[in-house]
Amino acid sequence: MKKIAILGITGSIGSSAVRVVNAHPELFQIVLASSQNNYRQLLNLARSLKIPNIVLTNAALKNSITDVPSGTRLFFGEETLLRLLVETPCDLVLNAISGSAGLDFTVTALENDLDLALANKESLVLAGHIIRKILTRSHSRLIPVDSEHSAIFQAL
Repeated sequence: MKKIAILGITGSIGSSAVRVVNAHPELFQIVLASSQNNYRQLLNLARSLKIPNIVLTNAALKNSITDVPSGTRLFFGEETLLRLLVETPCDLVLNAISGSAGLDFTVTALENDLDLALANKESLVLAGHIIRKILTRSHSRLIPVDSEHSAIFQAL
């Protein structure tokens, strides 16, 4: 069974990944998931998929949470998510965080030899030259999954 971290699980790409996990529960387990603001959906996903670790990167929402599912640990903040990304054993990280906010997570995954399914094209636009250098010394695989860069990858 592949253990997956889904960063940005409440967005469109994260939701697509959840559909795949739901269709193949014998193949995949989500062990870490994050959302910026959508705490209700994050908690519902944690409850239904039994996700052990969830992170709301918007720490200002800390006082809004009242019902964390049993068996799930809730954390707050981007720094905590970066730490958990390194500490949580997983086979694949899906970075579906939008915009420049996703760059640190891309770099952290690759620097820690984690295979990365990258939906965050901004990471490549902002720091493609840095990511290429990291990949030369990393044991990570970079798998483009968003439409534009996946199409280019497939064409090559």
